[in-house]
Amino acid sequence: MLHNVLNSGLLADTAIPFAIARIATGSFFALSGFHKLFNSARHRTLVNTLKACGVPCVPAMQWFVPSIELTAGLGLAFGFLTPLAALGLIAICVVATCTDGLKRIRSWQPLDKADAVDDLLYLPGVYLRHPAELLRGSRGRSAELGRNHQQLSMTRERIPL
Repeated sequence: MLHNVLNSGLLADTAIPFAIARIATGSFFALSGFHKLFNSARHRTLVNTLKACGVPCVPAMQWFVPSIELTAGLGLAFGFLTPLAALGLIAICVVATCTDGLKRIRSWQPLDKADAVDDLLYLPGVYLRHPAELLRGSRGRSAELGRNHQQLSMTRERIPL
């Protein structure tokens, strides 16, 4: 079955892989923000991390950061204001990477299986690339790939086999 999908040309268009990446990235951030907002243990961990990293305005940031993660993640997952959502998530990834970094991943204790996946995938180097790619947008790239595919198809038609 996978062989049929791969050979069908379905993935030749960038829209489907781009949508999969957008939904996966958005879901990751939405789950992360949800846990930080609505689970007291996870929220407490966030507050302690913000304090330990010297982030200013902790009383505001403890609600602002996970709210951005949740809303921008949902926006990304559903394709609503994708560039704006991606920009917000890039800012969060840069700050998280610079202030806390990879040392936290080892010390987190997942709340459930979804949170375990969330923790595992929270490698900012990996997910910083996806929001950046989503911020750049796929329209120009899709159009370019579509033109290249069309030119290639026209070339194939001219060449007798």
